[in-house]
Amino acid sequence: MNLNESILHFFNNYAGKWNILDTIAKNTITFIPIVMCAIIAIIYFIGIIQKNLDYRHIAVSTFFFLVINLIIGYIISHIYYKPRPLFAEKGTINAPVSHVDDSSFPSDHMTITTSLTFGISSTFKILRYIFIVCTIIIGIDKIFLGHHYPLDILLTVVYVCIMRIIYNVFISKHIIKFYDFIENKFKRIIVNK
Repeated sequence: MNLNESILHFFNNYAGKWNILDTIAKNTITFIPIVMCAIIAIIYFIGIIQKNLDYRHIAVSTFFFLVINLIIGYIISHIYYKPRPLFAEKGTINAPVSHVDDSSFPSDHMTITTSLTFGISSTFKILRYIFIVCTIIIGIDKIFLGHHYPLDILLTVVYVCIMRIIYNVFISKHIIKFYDFIENKFKRIIVNK
């Protein structure tokens, strides 16, 4: 057994033994990404209410960064298929929460939470730390539930880090210019100036 599998089994051995842990893990992987996305939407609407263009830019840029990462992640998962532990190691994985049999890499949950964390990290310092903790919780829960190998979780974070550099250098300024163009065209609808 390699280190990747050893870490997986260390966490996964607790799955299915205590109903409360299974329920917490199931609820966190369901609700944390939703709450994080809602916070980004709230930042956008605060930007509208307070007429704060920076807040709107951060929210829009974060949204596009997330969508780009999910699309590229979807493509990667169809080019490079790696079975999830609960399917690759049937009989040795406790799986209290079922999952579809798609690729373990990259993790959609980690792509979402890591993308959102990077999106707000430079401006909202307190939120950055809250989002980092939420992302770590999601990663541990996905391993605990047998949905991902630890290396797939780690490599998803690395993938999003690389994408953040590419996004910042080549894409973000175009997204912001496009948003400003749209906002200026429809400023009475989007921002009551």
